Amino acid sequence: MSDSEKQSYYTGYKRNLQTRWTVRWAERISKWLIALGGVGTVVCVLGVSLFLAIVVLPLFLDGDAQPTQNLKGEQLTGDLPLSFSTDEYRTQVWVMDQKGGVKVFDSDKGQLIKSIPVAQENELTSSSFSLSGKDAVLGYKDGTVRIAHFKFDSQFIRRENISAEFKDMEPNTIRADGESVVQCASNGHFRRQTFIMTLEEPIKISEAPVIRLDHLISEAGTKVVALDETGNLSLKFIIKTVNMFTDEAEYEIQDSKIEYKVPNLAEGVDKNPRYLFVSKLADRVIAIWEDGNCLRFSTQDFENPELAESIQLLNSSDKRVTAVTPLPGRGTLIVGDSKGGIGAWVNTKPLEAKTPDGIILAKAHEFELGYSPIVSFSPSSRNRLLAIANDQGAIKLLNVTNGNEALKVQIEGVAEPSKVVLAPKNDAILAFSSQGLHGWTIDPRHPEATFASLFLPVWYEDYDEPTHVWQSTGGDDEFEPKLGLWPLVFGTLKATFYTLLFGVPIALLAAIYTSEYLTNKWKARIKTLVELMASLPSVVLGFIGALVLAPVVQNSLATFLSLVITVPVAFALGGYAWQLMPERIGLRLEPMRLVFMMIAFPIGIAIAFIVGPILESLLFAGDSVLWLDGQIGSAFGGWLVLMLPISGLIVGLFYSRVIGPRFRQKALDWDARETSIRDLLRLGSACLITLAIACGVAGLLTLIGADCRGSSSVFDTYIQRNALIVGFVMGFAVIPIIYTIAEDALAAVPSHLRAASYGAGATPWQTAVRIVVPTAMSGLFSAIMIGLGRAVGETMIVLMAAGNTPILEMNLFNGFRTLSANIAVELPEAVPDSTHYRTLFLAAFILFLMTFVINTVAESVRIHFRKRSMQL
Repeated sequence: MSDSEKQSYYTGYKRNLQTRWTVRWAERISKWLIALGGVGTVVCVLGVSLFLAIVVLPLFLDGDAQPTQNLKGEQLTGDLPLSFSTDEYRTQVWVMDQKGGVKVFDSDKGQLIKSIPVAQENELTSSSFSLSGKDAVLGYKDGTVRIAHFKFDSQFIRRENISAEFKDMEPNTIRADGESVVQCASNGHFRRQTFIMTLEEPIKISEAPVIRLDHLISEAGTKVVALDETGNLSLKFIIKTVNMFTDEAEYEIQDSKIEYKVPNLAEGVDKNPRYLFVSKLADRVIAIWEDGNCLRFSTQDFENPELAESIQLLNSSDKRVTAVTPLPGRGTLIVGDSKGGIGAWVNTKPLEAKTPDGIILAKAHEFELGYSPIVSFSPSSRNRLLAIANDQGAIKLLNVTNGNEALKVQIEGVAEPSKVVLAPKNDAILAFSSQGLHGWTIDPRHPEATFASLFLPVWYEDYDEPTHVWQSTGGDDEFEPKLGLWPLVFGTLKATFYTLLFGVPIALLAAIYTSEYLTNKWKARIKTLVELMASLPSVVLGFIGALVLAPVVQNSLATFLSLVITVPVAFALGGYAWQLMPERIGLRLEPMRLVFMMIAFPIGIAIAFIVGPILESLLFAGDSVLWLDGQIGSAFGGWLVLMLPISGLIVGLFYSRVIGPRFRQKALDWDARETSIRDLLRLGSACLITLAIACGVAGLLTLIGADCRGSSSVFDTYIQRNALIVGFVMGFAVIPIIYTIAEDALAAVPSHLRAASYGAGATPWQTAVRIVVPTAMSGLFSAIMIGLGRAVGETMIVLMAAGNTPILEMNLFNGFRTLSANIAVELPEAVPDSTHYRTLFLAAFILFLMTFVINTVAESVRIHFRKRSMQL
C-alpha cells in the first residue's frame, strides 16, 4: 500500500502532496521582501555615512587660486603705495601714494576714474590704516594729523531704470561711468559703486613732525599713539563734537605722555621705535624697534602710564623686524622678520605674572615660511586669515590659529617686494608691485579646520597656554573660532560613563531578581511596569532633571549622596532579616516577599535624611557645596569617599578568596539561623575594616597636603546642572531597555540547567550567578551595549540637565556638552557650507563612527560569550 493510499485509508481523504502555488509565491515574495529590507538597511546606513563623508571632506581640501588681474600702466607702476583696498564686489581699487594722494581705478581695465590730489602745503610723514580699510590717520611734518574715512557708496538700479548704454552688459561685468563704476549683477540688475573719501580738519598733536602712528576709531572717539621726530611718545584720545549752530567740528584732545628709556639696540638700528601699536581699549601701548626690542606700556591709568615689560620679539640677533600688524580685535600681534619667520604674540594672564597689569606678552604661534624677508601683511576682517607677502613676490594665505597654509601664489615674472591686500569677502587677493596691480580670485575653503586643531590643544587668543576649547561662534567678526572637538567627545564619554554607572547595576540586578525570584504573576506586572518607563519622552526627563531634581539635590547634596549607601544597606539588612525569620513563617510569607523588600526603600531614604547632615558636618565642614569649591574644610572627607570603593574592593577580594572558603566549610555544621547571624557579623566586620583602611589612607593623604579638589580631580566647584543629575536622570532612560533585553536573555536559559543546579544543592543566588548569568552573558552584554548606544546618542536630557558647557573635566559636579547635544543646538543656526556647519557634520560623523565601533566590538564580545555559553 502506497503512502497516499494509507493516508486515504486512515483519514478518509486523499492528501495532495504538491505545494499550492499561492504558498510558493508567498514564500518567494517573503524572501524578496526580507532581502530587500536587509539590503535596504545596509544601503541606508552606508548612504548616511557617505553623505556625512561628502559634507565633511571639503574641510580638509586645500584652497584654490585663479589669476584674474594683471593691470599695468603709468598710473599703476612705480613705487609701492602707502595703502590700497577694494570694495566687497571688487569693482574698483583705491590707492594712496607715498605723498597722500588717492587714485581710484576700475578693476577690469585699470582705467583711472577718480583722483584726489594731495595737499601741497604740508608733507606727509607717517600714516596708520585700519584693518578694514575704512579709515586712516595721516601724520604731517607740522605735527598735525588728519583723520581720513573711506567708503564705497552702493546704489542698486533695476534693469528697466538703467541707462541704455549699460543694458547690453553681460552679468558679472563692470564698466566705468564718470567717477563711478557700474556692475551688472548675476540677477540681471545693476549696482553703481562710487568711492568717497572724507578728510577731516588738521588736528595739532605735536610741535615736531609725527613719524610713527597707530590708531583705532570707535564710537567714543579716536585713540592715537604717536611718536614725533624728537622721540616723544604719547597716547592721544581725540573726541570730536559738531557745533549744532555752525556745523563746525571741534576736537578735544586728551593727552598722556609715555616716558621710556631706549633699550640696548643692535648696531645700526634707529633709536626711534619702528612700529607702534595700541590695544582695542587703549589700555596697552607697544613700541617695537627694528632689532626686535619691544616695550609694552600699561595705560590703564591714562594719566600715569607705566612700563609693563620689556621683551625681545626675535630669536636671533641677525634678524630684523620687517612687518607688523594686529589681527581683528587687536588681541594678537603679528610680527614678521627678515628671515621669513612670523610670530603671533598674545596677551596672557598667568598667576605668577609680576607686571603692573598682570599681563605677559607671549608668543603663541611661530611660523617659518622660508628665508625671504616678510614685507607685507593683510589680515582678514572676517576671520583669522592672514595674507603674507615676501620680497620675492610670493604670497601665502595662512590661518593664524592653527598655522594651516590655505594657498600660495606667485606674482608672475616678479621677484621683488610687493604690498598685499585681502578682499573684504576673502574671495580675492590683490598685490601691488613696481610692475602694477595683480589679482587672484581665491577660495580658501576651510583652513580653520585641521586634524590638529580639531583634536589637539591649540593656543587661542586670551588663553595662557594651548588647550582644548569648543566655542564656534561669537558676537562679531573679531571673534576667534575655537573648534576643538575633544571636549564634545569627552562630554559624550563622560555622560555615557556616569549614565551606565548608575543604570547598568540597577537594570541587571532587577532583571536577575525578576527572572530568578519573582513568581510568574508578579513577573508579568513588574516587567510591564518597567517597560512603560521607556515611553517617557526625553524632554520630560530633562525637564524634571533640570527644574525639579537639580535644585533639590543642590540644597540636600549630602543627603542625596548618602542614598547611595543607605538604600543598599537597608536592602541588605532586610535580606538578612528575612533569613533570620523562622522557616515556617518565611514559607508562608514567600509570595509577599517583594512587598516586604520594598519596605526597605523608604527606610533607606529615611536613614539618609538622618545620616546625611551628620556626615556633612563631620566630613565636609557643614556645607558640601562650599567644601567642593575649596572654601572650607580639609580634603579628608573627599579622600575618604574616594578610598571607600577601593578599600571595599580589596577587602571584598580578601574575604571572598580567604575567609569565604573557610566560612562555607564551617557553615556545613550550622543551621540556617546561625549561618545568617554569622554571615551578618562577617559583613559587619568587612565594612568596619573597609572603613578603617579608607580612613587611614585618607588621613595620610590629608597629612601630606594632598587635596582631591580641583579642576583635574573628581571633585570641584558644584554646578547645579551637572554629571550627577544627568547620570541619575539618563539612567532612568536606559534602565528599561537594558532591563527588558537582559530579562529576556535570562528567561531564555533552559530550565533544566536551573533544575540541575537546585538538585545539586545550590541556592537560587548561586544558581543565578554561576549558572544562569554565564549562560545568558551574550544577551546581557547585548543589553548593555544597546543601553550604551542609547546613552551616546541622547540629546535632550543632556541639553537640559547638563549645563551644556563644553569643558574638559571629569568632575562629577560640573556640566559638559556632548556631540549630539551640540549638533542639536548649533546646526539649525549654522550657515550652510561654512566651516562651522561642516564641523558639526564632522561631529555627527564621529558620533556615527563611535556607535559603529561600539556595535562592532559588542558583536565580537557577544559572539565570544555565545561560544562560551554553548561550551558550558
